[in-house]
Formats: sequence, structure tokens, C-alpha cells
Amino acid sequence: MVPLTTLPTSYLQIIQVFASIILIVKISAVIKRAYLTPLRKLPGPWYAKWTDYWLKWNVVTGNRTQYIDGLHKTYGHCVRISPDEVSFSDINSHRTLHSVGSQFRKSEWYKKFTNSEGKFDSPGLFAMTDPREHGNRKILFSQQFSNSSIMSKESVIRANIHMAVDKFSRDAHVNGFADIMKWWTFLATDVIAELSFAFNLLQYLPIEKLQVALNTSSRLNEYGFLAIQNHKEFIMKNPDASNCLFSRFLDPTKSKAELSDQQLAQEAGNLIVAGSDTTSISLTFLTYALLRPCNREVRDKLVDEISSLPIDAPAKDIMMLPYLKKVIEGSLRIYGGGPSLPRVVPSSGAMLAGYNIPAGTTPSTQKFTMMRDSEIFHDTLSFNPDRWNAPTPEMKDAYSPFLTGPRTCLGMHLAMFEITCGIFHFLKKCPTAQIAPSTTDESMEFENYFIMAPKGHALYLRLDL
Repeated sequence: MVPLTTLPTSYLQIIQVFASIILIVKISAVIKRAYLTPLRKLPGPWYAKWTDYWLKWNVVTGNRTQYIDGLHKTYGHCVRISPDEVSFSDINSHRTLHSVGSQFRKSEWYKKFTNSEGKFDSPGLFAMTDPREHGNRKILFSQQFSNSSIMSKESVIRANIHMAVDKFSRDAHVNGFADIMKWWTFLATDVIAELSFAFNLLQYLPIEKLQVALNTSSRLNEYGFLAIQNHKEFIMKNPDASNCLFSRFLDPTKSKAELSDQQLAQEAGNLIVAGSDTTSISLTFLTYALLRPCNREVRDKLVDEISSLPIDAPAKDIMMLPYLKKVIEGSLRIYGGGPSLPRVVPSSGAMLAGYNIPAGTTPSTQKFTMMRDSEIFHDTLSFNPDRWNAPTPEMKDAYSPFLTGPRTCLGMHLAMFEITCGIFHFLKKCPTAQIAPSTTDESMEFENYFIMAPKGHALYLRLDL
């Protein structure tokens, strides 16, 4: 390589000119997106128009949701959070972004998040940005995840619920306390694995490495392929035994597969993550809410209601208990685990919250703020299930733990089954459970790495005799 000092003066001058042009173009682009865009009129911190580094810092430190929530409290329902990103917490914007027929597509962030950008012929349901492609794929899975289909698998789900609660009870009696979050996580992961492939996937996963596996896309794909091959062999040996969520795609006797093994591996990885952490964290926060001393009245009222049913009552009867349903809705409102998810403004631009939002901007709904907003729910964040006795249309729209519109969570019915029957069985089996001293309000504060989880990553309980 020729040192710059040995180049002729004319070449150095050309390099300097090109460098100056590049620098001017970059500076112009920064100034343009800061001041020569309709976004300049949006409220927000002064630095948001220049850089997204402060937003990224809050992402890597697990505070994204809380940071944006704080901005909404300061600046209102519309806030610019970076040069090209805007967050909304009002109902009308939420309806516009997520309604059926919405022109706001998912952003390319989803493919980057799932590490599927440019790698596979299909990124999977979660990361699909094309509405038509997503709709066609969702149709393939809709029957398997319908409420009737989930209810038909009651015995499998209930067996895992009983096992998780029994194991927790055993640990608590032996050690004096136990981590219910750990057993809720094993429960949710076992359920989605067994329902997806008709055998317990965890027998192939070292338990102590479970979290590493669940957080690494390459390993998820490997385990997805492993599950697919094992299931095909299972069907060949037991042609009448398969009754899983993926059965229609994994029958080796079919002449043409609806989805390739690669596509199935992608969906399997998505399901393991989506069907485990979100459900287990929701169950953990629900348990915490019910056992907090300040919510003793709610717990007593719920225990009184579930006493009307035996511990082995059918799931359909459990899920009809009115106060239990309202308790779960109250918990999901305050402790909703889902994040804000970005969309892209279409080429025609959009009016959101009274502001002109140009094409290409990334808007999102801050669900955390919207679901907890006292303006909508008319009081503080008290755990008050009775607020659902007569919910307003705004309350119903703001309550979206599983999102709304065409992107509604595919596993909603499965999650509600596990949460409802899980807490029912827990209260029946462990009526004397109390929060152990090692779990504090501080350890149960939110940590936001994609989903909302407790900072302590555990909920330690004891069983008082």
C-alpha cells in the first residue's frame, strides 16, 4: 500500500475533495432529518432529532420501555424517540397502526431481530413483513391454534401444569422456599414443545443450558430440525398417534409438503420462544400480584370463587370463572410482557395523533403506557379486577396484551389456557404460599430485553403451614 505522503499533490487534493463531499453529504443528511422534515414539529427530547444512541443505550441496559414511558409522561401521547422513530400511546394511533387492512407493515427490524435477514426463503410468521405472505402462513396454523384445538389437548397441558406445581411444592417443602418462575418456565416450554412435536423436546436440551438455547437463533434452528426429524420418525412408527400442532406439515406419507423443513424449523424456533418466556413471565407476575400483602382482598375473593370447583375440574369450567378472568385481565394490564413493536409509514404518509408523519418513518405503539394509562382506566395502577365489570370501548382497545388486528398473537388461546389453569391449580395446591424475603419489590421491577421480565429473574415463595 502506497503511503499518502508519497502520492502526488494532485491525488491528495482529489482525495481531500471526495472526503469533503462525503462529509458534507453526511452532515446535510443529519441536518435534513433534524430540521427539514415534518418530524421536526413533534415533541420529544432535543437529542432525539440528532441521534438514536441514547435510545440504544436504554435498549442494551434493559430500560427501553421505561425510558419511552417516561418520555410519554413528559411530552404526551406522541413523542419522537430518535431521528426516524416515533412512539404513540393514544388509542386512535393504536387502532390505525394495528387494525385489519392497515397499510403499516412490519419494519425490517423483525428480520434483524430473528437473525433471518437474507438467510432463509422465509423468515417465519413473527418476522414476515409482507401482509399477504403473513396472512397465507397464518391460515396454515390457525386451525391448530384455535381455541377448540387447544382445548382438545387439555390432558397434555394439565399434566404439565400439575407436574410444575408439584415440583415447586416439593422444592419449597425441602428447602423452605422455591422459585416458582423457574417451574412456570419449564411448564410453558414443555407444553409448547410437546404440543408442537408430540414428545418432550426438553429431553434433548440440557436443562442448565436452556436459556442459552432459547436465546440463540442458530441453536433454535438446530433443535427445530432435530424435532422435525424425530417427529417424522415417530409418525412412521406410530401412524395413528400424532396429534400435535405441526402434524399436518410433518406427515412423511404426504406427497407434497406445505412447508419445507427450513420453514418449519423457523416456525419451531419462533414458537419455542413465543410460547415459553411470555407465558411464564405472565404467570410469574400474576402469582406475584396475588401474593402481595396489599392485594390480600383480591386473593381471598379469588380463592373463595375457585373453591366452588374441585381441583380436577374440566378446563372449560375453570375458564368460565368470572372473577378469575378479571384477575388475569387485571394482571396482564399492569404487568403486560409484550413490548412496543415497530411499523413503517407507507409511501402516502400518515396523520397520527394530529401530526403529519412522513413515509419511511418507524412508528410504534407504546403498549406499556397505553395499557397502564390512568386517563383510560380512570384511576391509579391498583390491582383492581373489578374495573372489568363494565369496561368502556377505550379500555377494551387499550387492553392488548396479545396485540390486535391481523397480527394478534397466534398462541393467545394456548397462553390463556396455561395462565388460567396454571394459577387455578397453584392456588388449589398451594393455598398457604407467601412471598419469601429473598424476593423484594426491587427484584420484581421490570427489565426490558424485548419482553418485560422481573430484574431478579426469579420469584421465591415459601409455603406456610
